[in-house]
Amino acid sequence: MHLTLGIRKALSIALIVAPSMATAGDFSGPYFGIEAGPRIDFSADTVPFSPMHSASSSRGAVVGAFGGWAFRSGDIVYGVEVGAELRDAAAATDPSARNPWMGRGSRFSTYSAATGYAKVRAGYLFGETLVFTAAGIGVTSVRGLYDVIPNAPGMSPVTERFSDIRRALLFDVGAEREVWDGVSARATYSFAQAATATTVISRSPLRNRHDEHSFKAGIVVRLQ
Repeated sequence: MHLTLGIRKALSIALIVAPSMATAGDFSGPYFGIEAGPRIDFSADTVPFSPMHSASSSRGAVVGAFGGWAFRSGDIVYGVEVGAELRDAAAATDPSARNPWMGRGSRFSTYSAATGYAKVRAGYLFGETLVFTAAGIGVTSVRGLYDVIPNAPGMSPVTERFSDIRRALLFDVGAEREVWDGVSARATYSFAQAATATTVISRSPLRNRHDEHSFKAGIVVRLQ
């Protein structure tokens, strides 16, 4: 009699506790994933101690891989994430830019970059959907070709190679929803503001300011 009551009590406790112990939609623990999407970059270029300047924008793609560890306290999820991204673009100069230093215009003919980053993340669970924000720092190695169109009529454009290292502040906002046990889909809007860097082009120092916007979709796998 006592054994039967004990078994019934144990089963009732298990039925009550089991849903809270389920891993579905938990969003905690170690994870890794991949993501990709379009990006747009706005650049402002100036020559130190000179009124000469130019502006340009570029469109391209970004693809990355990441990993991290998340913790959960009630409906609050927080953690850290590190990752690496590759991006490329073909850029066009803003036709309204006034650029007497470079002449009639200039543009990045090709542009590629590799970024490593670290972020802290925090979010809130709405049912099975995690809405999150993140902030961090990144370091980017940039390489490309720069076309300089000279002032003098009849002169051909000059193409020069450039490379530099840029540091950036990173900000994310997005949502993540589990689509399979331990697997979730993520959508993220990312903003990166690069610190002003100096690149030497045509034997002149060029100070660059970059703001990048990207929209990425990805898959996250959680290690239970």
